[in-house]
Amino acid sequence: MGMLSSRELGQLLHLLDNEMVNKHSLESLCTRLHQSFNKQDNFKVGTALVTLLQHADLLPKPAQKLAAITFLYDMYKSDHVSLNPFAPVFIHMLNTVDNSYEENGHTQLPVLNPSERQYVTQLVAGQGKEFSKNSCYYL
Repeated sequence: MGMLSSRELGQLLHLLDNEMVNKHSLESLCTRLHQSFNKQDNFKVGTALVTLLQHADLLPKPAQKLAAITFLYDMYKSDHVSLNPFAPVFIHMLNTVDNSYEENGHTQLPVLNPSERQYVTQLVAGQGKEFSKNSCYYL
């Protein structure tokens, strides 16, 4: 499995750049993600996305966070959400209401505001298709 190379991480960070997520639709960003990485890379990409999500300063804008969450879902969208290896990440984010990023010295996943929580709920329920035509800026 391994980790992303520095070149691959650069590609992923480019897709999550604030300007990219504000200019392009989620659908377009997901297409670019799939063009940049093959299916065998999904777990490595997902692991990198979770790491980025755990550090608020690496994805400081809400649109970047939503794009990363969308990528986590989109890489495994052809499977039932329960088969997505990152399903526990969605469950954790949907069930956490505390505003703290750190718990016992460990960095935690971001806490979603009510509109973000609604988006993620619809996404994992398979109803996020209508949102994918928008940029994260408009969510």
